[in-house]
Amino acid sequence: TAAMLSNLIGAWWLSSKDILYYNHFGLAAVADYTTHFGVWAKGGSPVTPTIADKLFYNIPLTNDEKAVCEELGIRNTFEKGLLPLPISQQIEREYRIVGEETHSRSITIAAANTVYTIETLYPKNTNEFLVLTRLAADPGTVAQNVRFIVDRDRDVGIADLATYALSKVAGGEVACFIPAMTELRLTTTATVAPGAHLFRYTVQRVKLSNLLRVRFGLV
Repeated sequence: TAAMLSNLIGAWWLSSKDILYYNHFGLAAVADYTTHFGVWAKGGSPVTPTIADKLFYNIPLTNDEKAVCEELGIRNTFEKGLLPLPISQQIEREYRIVGEETHSRSITIAAANTVYTIETLYPKNTNEFLVLTRLAADPGTVAQNVRFIVDRDRDVGIADLATYALSKVAGGEVACFIPAMTELRLTTTATVAPGAHLFRYTVQRVKLSNLLRVRFGLV
């Protein structure tokens, strides 16, 4: 990392079918070394790649998938380079953004190991849902261990970030894509109470189309 310019994001695209490790190794100890990285998890939980995804990553198809692939001509479409869609194009086509808001909050973390609510957000109506797209916060210190915690719907702690690797400066946000159908809960806690702590985050309001209802298993 010595050859990397400070605060610049490196370009990496590494694929994993089962397990993804992100480790650091150095010849000498380094105190308070900060880093962050991005991961796209495609599919449900466990991840269920599409037939086109399996063709792209050379994952064997089941007998049922082979039949569907043959019937719908998916392999021909794949060989033409039309499937699978890149994530960015798929999101642009399927997610119709109704509105976008960036919120900032100053939360006084007065007691250690106590959860404080930053904000709870809800869709404005049943034909919309929320997507959390960016997070930023005061970095704090490693000893304070201030956390930025995201819950959505019934998923508790779907994201739990240590803020000492974050920043509020332009370009310092962490990009994410966390859809929430009914509720998006943002909280914080710390091992050592820092007092007032600043947080910033961006949320999109997205139209809940019939296609997305099917994709999310709502019909």
